[in-house]
Amino acid sequence: MLWINFLHLYQPANADAVHIKEATDLSYLRIIRALEEHPNLKFTLNISGCLVLRWKNLKMTDLLERIKKLTNIKLNLWSFNPFEVTYFKAGFLGVKPKFKEKEIYSLGGIRKQLNYQCLRLMAMIKNPRYFNKSLWDTLSGEYYRSLAEKKDCYHIFDYWLWDEKIVESTLDSYNWERAEDTNATWRVGDGTAALYNYIYFTVAGFTEHDTFRSNQIREGEITRERALKLIEEENRPRFQSLRWYFNILEIDFNSTIKKINKIPKLYN
Repeated sequence: MLWINFLHLYQPANADAVHIKEATDLSYLRIIRALEEHPNLKFTLNISGCLVLRWKNLKMTDLLERIKKLTNIKLNLWSFNPFEVTYFKAGFLGVKPKFKEKEIYSLGGIRKQLNYQCLRLMAMIKNPRYFNKSLWDTLSGEYYRSLAEKKDCYHIFDYWLWDEKIVESTLDSYNWERAEDTNATWRVGDGTAALYNYIYFTVAGFTEHDTFRSNQIREGEITRERALKLIEEENRPRFQSLRWYFNILEIDFNSTIKKINKIPKLYN
């Protein structure tokens, strides 16, 4: 019999801070402490990306540093790629894109940040429901994403071309689980993406997939004809994922979809 020590640390992307901290205190910290006390133990450790982000947002980076020391890893490698840039989100606030910027992972610059954050605040004031218990997570996440200094942090696709065929064939070689309600593999595990892309498409007439494919066209990765064929499929509402997501959040599916469909359109 072959025995493999495999540890998988995961929390849903929408889990609140209380549950993240509880799971960390009662489970993850104990696992890490046990591994620290038995340094000769061989194991495979898998941590979901959304959990890593939540730890960072909740200022629990000490745990990440302990894991890095435990595994003798000094680098943080991220798989974000340039095709994922979505200028249109800030564009809804009137912020024009600057395509020649050297930094694409943050808005950069104190003046630009202040202007951007002021515009966000003004938009939030128009809808008081934005001011809820998730606000602190949002603000702390924005700080770590855009302002906090990154140490030993590298994006592998700054050095290696993101080739969709290679990425998908690699996923298939590991029997990677795909979504049942779309052929796309990008962000399919995030229920939030299914929701906000439905809102984007309903209200504005396009989604993140349009900008993703547009960026590929500009770089000569795919043709416009191929991109149009892909987004025809990718922009279809992912109702199965939406139902799953609403069920987790304990939100009524029918009433929520009806409210979204009633939002004034940005097109004629």
